[in-house]
Amino acid sequence: MLRVPLRSHVLPNPASFTRLLSSLADSLADQIASKGAEIRVLKSEGLDKAALLPHITELQALKAQLPATPATPITAPILTMEEIVSLCKRRGFVFPSSDIYNGFAGFYDYGPLGSELKNNIKQKWWQTFVHEREDVVGLDSSIIANPSIWEASGHTKNFADPMVDCKETKLRFRADQVSEEGSGGWTLAYSASM
Repeated sequence: MLRVPLRSHVLPNPASFTRLLSSLADSLADQIASKGAEIRVLKSEGLDKAALLPHITELQALKAQLPATPATPITAPILTMEEIVSLCKRRGFVFPSSDIYNGFAGFYDYGPLGSELKNNIKQKWWQTFVHEREDVVGLDSSIIANPSIWEASGHTKNFADPMVDCKETKLRFRADQVSEEGSGGWTLAYSASM
C-alpha cells in the first residue's frame, strides 16, 4: 500500500495531490525496474536461487507497495462566490470596504489573515515571475498618473462608460446598467450590489 503523509487539517489541491501520487508511483516503478534489472544481471552471472532469494523478496515487497488501481482524482465541492466571500468575512480574511457606510462594490479591506495571505501570494508571484526569469524585471509604480499618460495609451479615447445620474436617490449608474421603460422612466437592467 502506498502511503502519503498528509496533515489531517490540510485539504490538498486535487490536481497537485494526483501529481504527487503519480510521481510517487513513478518513483516506485523506477525502483522496481532497477531491482528487476539487478536480478537479471545476477541470474546471467550464474548466481544460484538461494543467493537470489533476498533480492526476489525485496522486489516482491516493492511490487506490493504499488497501488492496486490508478489514483482517482479527488473532487472538491463547487462553491459560489457568495459562499467564498462569506467564509472569508467570517474567518477575518477580508471585509467589504466602508461596509457600515453602504460600502463600495468590489472593494475589500484585508484582515490579519488576509494581509498575510496577500503578502504570501505576492511574494510567491514575485519569486516566480521576477527572480526566476531573466527576461522579466520588477517594477512598482503609482496607480495615479498624469492624464497625458492615459491619453497617450488610448485609455481616454477608447474606454468610456457613459453615466446616468438618478435625481431622486443621487446615485450614479453606468448607462449599460439601466434600460428605458415606456414613458421616460428608467430602471436598473440588473440588480447590482452597491
